[in-house]
Amino acid sequence: YGSYTCSHCKDFSAEASEEIKKIVDTGKMSFEFRTYLRDPIDLTTALLARCGGKDIFYPLSEQFFANQSAMFEKVQGAQAAFQGVDKLPPAQRPGAIAQIAGLVEYAQQRGISADQAKVCLADTAIAEKLAKNVEKANSEYQIQGTPSFLINGVLLDNVASWSALQ
Repeated sequence: YGSYTCSHCKDFSAEASEEIKKIVDTGKMSFEFRTYLRDPIDLTTALLARCGGKDIFYPLSEQFFANQSAMFEKVQGAQAAFQGVDKLPPAQRPGAIAQIAGLVEYAQQRGISADQAKVCLADTAIAEKLAKNVEKANSEYQIQGTPSFLINGVLLDNVASWSALQ
């Protein structure tokens, strides 16, 4: 489980993604990234990451992690606008956050059209499903933080880095 706004998850992605891809390509391991929502920016980023389909989900997720610092800088630079997002209807909030954080433009540069992003960001059914997946993870595994790792359905204790996971 990982969160797009988690600095440890960003570090894990930078350290491990290439090696994990190599191991997965050999067929010796499978790897599934499960989104763990901690805040509205996580939800927004998760909706965009899924927007291009399963073939680009992992590469786009890695790129969103790499963009984390720039995303936070944009949000911090627009605090008043960000705080006003709560006044919008729920279906409009992710789109507003994505604009503030520069995520629509970032996704466009990676093949997600503005129209496609708009549709994905307004998909309340997917947003609710992602939130329910977090509730389920908390119920089943008592996730304490991110990143969290399961191997064969067992949550690993005190493992938050690539070296520890290896």
